[in-house]
Amino acid sequence: SGGGRVASRVVGLVDKLYCFDIAQEMLSRAKLALKDNHHKSEFILLNDTKLPDHLTNKLDFIYSFDVFVHLDLHTIWQYLNQINKVLKPGAYALIHTANITAPLGWNRFVSQSKYSVGGFYFISPQFTHTH
Repeated sequence: SGGGRVASRVVGLVDKLYCFDIAQEMLSRAKLALKDNHHKSEFILLNDTKLPDHLTNKLDFIYSFDVFVHLDLHTIWQYLNQINKVLKPGAYALIHTANITAPLGWNRFVSQSKYSVGGFYFISPQFTHTH
């Protein structure tokens, strides 16, 4: 949910908006940001990498920015497979990651001595393909 910064701009363009987060505080912020559109918003606290089964093949689009850069490879892989499960056939996802093959990505990678949640976890574009 990220506190609803992007969601508040998108909610007027969709029939239903699902906001996911691992932090209740961020979902609370998103609820506040979307208070005028609460009837078309659902807020889901994620306790693990499993997305709700009732959303299987239901979503037209998924957007995630500045989240996956803080996740390790196994967690990224689990979420990508869950995203693939909940998207309708032919639907899309826009997932922001830190690309180790890009010049700036490589420079940032070599400047970090080790992975930390506060840093970036780098992947290659090929890793994001779940098929």
